[in-house]
Amino acid sequence: MRWFGILTVSLLLSACSFPEDDKISGPWEVSSEDQRIQFKTPLQVSDEGLQTLYLVVDGSSYEETTQSVDEFVNAPPEVAFSLRHKDNHQVWQPEVVIGDEDGNTLEMAPTVVMNPTDDPSLIAVGFSEQVGPHTRQPPLREIMSEIHWVELQGNYPATVKALVWKVSQHPDLHHCMGACPARWLPGFD
Repeated sequence: MRWFGILTVSLLLSACSFPEDDKISGPWEVSSEDQRIQFKTPLQVSDEGLQTLYLVVDGSSYEETTQSVDEFVNAPPEVAFSLRHKDNHQVWQPEVVIGDEDGNTLEMAPTVVMNPTDDPSLIAVGFSEQVGPHTRQPPLREIMSEIHWVELQGNYPATVKALVWKVSQHPDLHHCMGACPARWLPGFD
């Protein structure tokens, strides 16, 4: 019976990998000026589900801005999914725009803060397309099929160690019960 449980968990975790998932190692110095990162191999847009671009930074320098449900609920939207520098307590609010070779662009919205692995030395802020009834734009997959570049900007300088592009939710629930485990990103070293 124990082996059945281990096998089930292993299958669920392996099912959380999508061909569109990717990792690009840095580092990049993000500042108040736009910095464009051109990809050698374009990131692929999934034809279903929600994808998130994670900016991975040093976890010994940053922490989540909200430590409790009450803090999260009461935080302004621009702070709820941000990182706070542990030394000076400044909130880092990066801006992310993705684009393709045809000039199509999409401004991404901050949607999550998490550790991309069990390694506490790393923390990531994730950006996704804006979704919901008040969205004024078509879905990402209708705008572009590949992402050739990303522009990053922040309210103060920070070092991004890596970018992780991941299918984070799947609409028909046939992978990971609809969402991959929050603290696990496959392929992240």
